[in-house]
Amino acid sequence: MVRAAALVLLLAVLALVASGIAWVLATDARQAGGDPDAVLAALDRPIADVDVGARYAGRAELLDPRTALPRWHAYPRAQATAVFLATRDCAAAPPRIDITDAVLAKAWTWHVRSCKAGGGSVQDLIDAPPFMHPSGRSYAALAGIGARSLHVVELASAPPAILDDDGRALSVIAPRVWEAIGRGERLVVSRDHVVLADHGAFGLARVRVFERRAFDKTARRFSLALVDREPQALCTRPASSTLCWQSVTSAEQHRGALMATTVASATAAALAALVLAVAVRRERQRAHADRLHVLRTLTHELRTPATSLGLDIEPLRAAYDDIPESCQEPLLRISDGIARLNRVLHRTARYLELFERTTKMVLHPRTVSARETFEDMREEWPEGVALDAPEEDSTITVDVEWLAVAVRNLAENAARHGKAPAAVSWNVAGGELSVRVRDAGTSPDLAIEPHRRSATSKGLGLGLAIVARVAELLGGSLSHDPSPTTFTVRVPI
Repeated sequence: MVRAAALVLLLAVLALVASGIAWVLATDARQAGGDPDAVLAALDRPIADVDVGARYAGRAELLDPRTALPRWHAYPRAQATAVFLATRDCAAAPPRIDITDAVLAKAWTWHVRSCKAGGGSVQDLIDAPPFMHPSGRSYAALAGIGARSLHVVELASAPPAILDDDGRALSVIAPRVWEAIGRGERLVVSRDHVVLADHGAFGLARVRVFERRAFDKTARRFSLALVDREPQALCTRPASSTLCWQSVTSAEQHRGALMATTVASATAAALAALVLAVAVRRERQRAHADRLHVLRTLTHELRTPATSLGLDIEPLRAAYDDIPESCQEPLLRISDGIARLNRVLHRTARYLELFERTTKMVLHPRTVSARETFEDMREEWPEGVALDAPEEDSTITVDVEWLAVAVRNLAENAARHGKAPAAVSWNVAGGELSVRVRDAGTSPDLAIEPHRRSATSKGLGLGLAIVARVAELLGGSLSHDPSPTTFTVRVPI
């Protein structure tokens, strides 16, 4: 599984690199660009297509954005002032005013009829010219009825209930776009829409509205895009006074395909990396379990012959004074070797319990003298490892046997792999016991994992892992300083 995941990851990374190269090459490759008229001809499925020439026949003022502004100043001043002041509110008896201007006369009539004092109908005023009140609002907007007599700028804010189908279609056009169309622009772009306006001999004739995304997609098929015209910048193919047709790169033309390929490659690489990490972790766990099984099997198999040797040598030990002197010293060495073998087998069995984690480890803490405890531990350390004890003794409560296992492994590690001199020191402060094992060497690249060792090491890679596991078991921690090599075990007491 690890190999398969690694192969998939490699292929995904190669695909991601290839897509990146394709992005770079496509970004540098600018197309010649097609015909803008072909882009406009290829557009289909507009969200609005209205024959405004027919809809607003005889109502040109409803298409002019300028008439949607207050225009009191455009009429005879005295009459406009009088009408403006008189129509600010509905008086009980409106004053009589001599009005000759048709626009102001209709505004006065509208005021008289719409006020409660007048009580007349205004229906005939809505669809009769002039259609715009001097305030800049259409009479249809003032009445809230008559969709065909609303000014085009008012459609966007009008209640949908009073609009007909064409009115709702045109309501998506923002007032800013109508202003641009009023200036004679044929193509106007907003954030979400593109509006095409066809101007005839008698003014605006047709309006089509397209979604901006669909328009840009069609333009990219012809290697073109609309961009804003910079002031005084050269534009060889103008689309309007503010827009310019520009040829696009291959990356912009095929953005969808390149984006899909890149996202797919990145997703595949991420998933493959995740699967590979899980597979490597499982493989390490399996290898770790296999090693523990082998070590436990070897320990079990060696225990029987070791016990037999111990029993077989007992008669010789009992008859020690009767054997020749030349055999007495070898007998002692054999006896010590058997005892040492039994101790190693016992320790190995206990060490394996640390890593199997199949059962909960039980601690047996005792309250002891720190000085006496470390003096007793010193007897099991290799030669050349000194004890640097503080002047004052301290009382500690800890599982002495497991603490001795951790310190002994660090001392053996310093003697075997470190550089003389090596020393063990301890200190009690703040309810914590700190044990430091230091030698004169350096250890910049050190692994504290089971069975992780350097290529020059002859051990099984268990020593430091045992210490770390014991420190964890005792509720403490193991830290490492590479220069000079120093290991510190901290446990609560």
